[in-house]
Amino acid sequence: MWLIIMNITITKTSKQVNKEKEKYKKESTCPECDDYPNLPIYYYKSGLFRKNIKVEKYTCIKCGCEWEVRN
Repeated sequence: MWLIIMNITITKTSKQVNKEKEKYKKESTCPECDDYPNLPIYYYKSGLFRKNIKVEKYTCIKCGCEWEVRN
């Protein structure tokens, strides 16, 4: 019989994954027609004190609405 010792490190819990999925769904759902899913285009804007801010730009395939989410 072999004794196997495993060092397991949890990097993300299922609760954290579900929270991230909910956040993504909320951000990518069209604010006008509630169409989902919409894929983002990522780009960076310069913010206060020249700090780059990651921005996700969405365009609804159904109605054409555009919106941005800053992270």
